[in-house]
Amino acid sequence: MANHLFIVPGYSDEDFSFLPLKNLLIDQRLYASENIHSIEYASLNDHADFRDFADRLDEIYEDFFQGIPRERIDVLAHSTGSLVVRAWMYLRRMRQRVRGLTLDVPVEHLFLFAPANFGSDLAKIGQSPLNALRITFTKLKKKATLIGNQNPFETGRKVLQGLEPASPTQWELSTFDLHHETYFGEHDPTGLICYPFVFASGRNFPNLESIIVKELQKDGTDSTVRIAGTSLNTRMCKLRNTFDAMGNSSYQIDWDNELIEGTTHRRKFGNIAFAIYDAYDHCGIINDNGNLRRPKSIDEDTWELSKPHLPDNWEPLELLRAAKEIGAAEDYKILSKSFQEITDAYKSQRMSIFQQFFFKVIDDTGLDVTDYFIRFFVCDLDGKVNEEHTKSFRNSFGNETSFHIHSVNASYRVLMLDIKAAEEFIETDLSENSQIKMEIVAKSPYNGVSFPNVEFVIYDSRSKKSSLPAFFFPFTTTLVEIILDRKVDKIILDRGDFNIGSALNLPKRIT
Repeated sequence: MANHLFIVPGYSDEDFSFLPLKNLLIDQRLYASENIHSIEYASLNDHADFRDFADRLDEIYEDFFQGIPRERIDVLAHSTGSLVVRAWMYLRRMRQRVRGLTLDVPVEHLFLFAPANFGSDLAKIGQSPLNALRITFTKLKKKATLIGNQNPFETGRKVLQGLEPASPTQWELSTFDLHHETYFGEHDPTGLICYPFVFASGRNFPNLESIIVKELQKDGTDSTVRIAGTSLNTRMCKLRNTFDAMGNSSYQIDWDNELIEGTTHRRKFGNIAFAIYDAYDHCGIINDNGNLRRPKSIDEDTWELSKPHLPDNWEPLELLRAAKEIGAAEDYKILSKSFQEITDAYKSQRMSIFQQFFFKVIDDTGLDVTDYFIRFFVCDLDGKVNEEHTKSFRNSFGNETSFHIHSVNASYRVLMLDIKAAEEFIETDLSENSQIKMEIVAKSPYNGVSFPNVEFVIYDSRSKKSSLPAFFFPFTTTLVEIILDRKVDKIILDRGDFNIGSALNLPKRIT
């Protein structure tokens, strides 16, 4: 059982925020004081990204065990700290494989509190000049501990780009550690397991800032991250269009069965422990909703000596204590059910239940497709569009404005869908012979290169087996890679001039 706990804070945060939680863990005899170690990183440095922080964390881990027997550690991370820890484990595993080194799993228990596993809507705002000015004033008022956080007008540009919803960083990381490698499951080639536990915040407390910043008012968030994006219980599928010898188009949907090739073993646990706590917002889950803020009249050393700690009725404490004792896969699966009970109780009280769809669109040569839009249709089984139902579905769940498009690479986009409302729509509005289709319309930046429109059926009344269709999974993120067939007009190939495409009957550029 791991004796050492490494604490990794979120964006722009420092060790000080964790003093109450640290003291509670000590008081409860979960960890000895000398075995709790805080990891800080310069998240406000514009030139550093998650790989840099992963490198630094790896150095800290290696240096820590210099001269003493190496052992596995536990890690507790909040918010952006989740991405930092996962990036570390990802980068470490990649390097071990490339260099032919012995694989390891350094983390035994991974405790994630309000994790930004799939980003935060505030990250886009954080990249604005106004936020740079705000943070600069904050730095002038209170000097940051880390030198890398002290530079004026720097907000951690690369970090915020990776933290923004639909970032390539999140896609790369999640396809690796949730849908490729296995250290979150019981069949890692090392024989070791990392046991992940997600403690999500379920409350969105209104405040003055939320009145000004509309992103803080979003339903389905904890005032900072999307609750559905905190879970590690992801699904992944590939959608592609195909053509037969006659040129007729069809499509296929390939779900990742999450099995290690050639075996019946899952890459990751079928149910990664995930509990949503309605009593706390994003920061409140580690500081008792602001009740443990540092008094302005005393300095940090004085406050630390006063040993402030979270109250004994801090809700995650019971499950955190049980999670720390887990040492076998079967015990983990049993405890995951206790986490699920808390989430089910939260779901039973909510008017809306959300799911994220994380899209990446490429062509069949592997190039990013950045100029596209996705729209939904409600049809009968013969393909005839029902205009009324289509309009209703789009307005409520899936119009173009519902998507978040990543600011750096527009081939990555996220749609957050209220699947409880979608279920009610299917139950009350749709007939027995209905389909919901998703259409992708794309445009190449090169004239004469095009992508045929392609449709995918995401709901068919004939194949319904449960209250929610196969595409819908509450409080999760589904990664959807869409592969489009790339076509080059033969005139372009004959004349060798891509500009000639402007005279062809091609789709207009999408704006």
